[in-house]
Amino acid sequence: MTFDDNKVSKIIRIGKIGKDPSKSLENVYLIEGLKFNFLSISQLCDEGNNVIFNSSHYIVQNVRA
Repeated sequence: MTFDDNKVSKIIRIGKIGKDPSKSLENVYLIEGLKFNFLSISQLCDEGNNVIFNSSHYIVQNVRA
C-alpha cells in the first residue's frame, strides 16, 4: 500500500472483523505500521453496500440483503 507521502507499507493480513456474521466485514486489511483499521469505502460499495456520511456518524447499508 502506498500513502500520500510515497511511503510503502505491507499488507500483513487480510481478515474479517465482527463477531455477528450478518454484521461482519470481510477482506479488511491489516497494514504494517497503522494503529487503526483500514476500510476502503469503494470496496464496501463494490460489495453491494451503500455508505452514507453526515457530520456526526456514518451508516453502511447492505442493499443485497
